[in-house]
Amino acid sequence: MTIDLNPIETDLLTEVLNIGVGQAAASLSQLVNQEIQLSVPAIELKQCQDFIQTLGENRKICGISQTLSGPFKAESILLFAEENSLAIVKEMLGHEVTDEQLTDLQQEALVEIGNIVLNACIGGISKALNTDFAVALPEFNTGMPHDLLQRYRGHSEEGIVLLMQIELNLKRSAICGYMAFILQPISLVQLKQCLNEMLSKITQTGST
Repeated sequence: MTIDLNPIETDLLTEVLNIGVGQAAASLSQLVNQEIQLSVPAIELKQCQDFIQTLGENRKICGISQTLSGPFKAESILLFAEENSLAIVKEMLGHEVTDEQLTDLQQEALVEIGNIVLNACIGGISKALNTDFAVALPEFNTGMPHDLLQRYRGHSEEGIVLLMQIELNLKRSAICGYMAFILQPISLVQLKQCLNEMLSKITQTGST
């Protein structure tokens, strides 16, 4: 059986996530003292192999992940191509930072960015659902997409990727990355149930 999000569910989740990344952008802007804009222009469900091809099979990727559990369970991940992750860190730390310093600070800076963005998005979902999630500490990993996916997915051969394109606009550059939630089929069913409960509440509010 194929499980998918319908257009209304997709639009609702996109709206919720954009509220979350808007809050993340405000926090990041304060952190680095420059305006940062974040948006989630597109959401789609992908099989794991399609996810690998989207990232680029032979492209080294940096990922910051947090495991979350609550109404549904997932591995949430912020992903950037390695060259993009270095560009983000350089923009945020300032162009006077040397390449050696940049390499030393890359992991720490990206974990902080990932922690802010992922927690804002998870917080947005939590608020919209009026429930809480338990969220693990962020972890930094780098490698080829296939290896990262195996690490995030664990020993399970199943798994569906809810993939969101992320656009990060800085003062001097625009960088594209991805945010992903790796879900087991049962978790995707639970997510759909949560979204439909939200839609039902919105409908009831609108009719009163």
